[in-house]
Amino acid sequence: MTKQQNLKFNPDIIGFELKEQTQALNAWRDLVEISTELLTQVINFLDKEDYPIKDFMELISLETEDAIIRLFRLTGNKYEGMDIKKLIELGLLNNIHAKDVKKNLSLFKNVYAKAIAMFNYDLSNLRNEYGFDLDESFQKALQEHFTVYTSSVEQNEALKKIKQITDGLNYFVKKGLVSTVAGTHGLNPILNGIELMPDRKGFEPKPKLFKLSKWKAIFC
Repeated sequence: MTKQQNLKFNPDIIGFELKEQTQALNAWRDLVEISTELLTQVINFLDKEDYPIKDFMELISLETEDAIIRLFRLTGNKYEGMDIKKLIELGLLNNIHAKDVKKNLSLFKNVYAKAIAMFNYDLSNLRNEYGFDLDESFQKALQEHFTVYTSSVEQNEALKKIKQITDGLNYFVKKGLVSTVAGTHGLNPILNGIELMPDRKGFEPKPKLFKLSKWKAIFC
């Protein structure tokens, strides 16, 4: 490829990985749901009106046991100097929300790992006044992530040609010559209508194309 060609290259959209996009969207829906629930439980645990997103992100990065210890420390200075881990093990610390927080922290980590593996996005950007939600910026980023583009001038040219083929196939689908029911196996009438050129360097329509029964029935 020449330098001039490189300068003229603009990526074209090949298509969208819709299956993977849907899977990622569902995973993130699960994540914002459990994140909102967990945030609410943490706020209740601390008996506060809110919990800063920065602190929440730090909390979820901890191991479950360490996160619970941090929350107990945040409830007041009465535990200062005490071995909170030991007190928890002995059942000497009690918070009616501790069980729910611990359960959802463990569940959260699995859901978070799954969502991030499918689509890496900053959860903190989804915080709103009610908890977490998939906003417009997320939706745009998700779609962009699963949009497939060409990466060269040659690919643009190839894509243009394959679109001409698919446009032609779609024309024949509308005419009833081929069917999409059997997938690509339904293209046999097209294949039956072409043959090798005499020099075997390409393909061309058969001279008796419109005498073939299915072609004749539709086009004659």
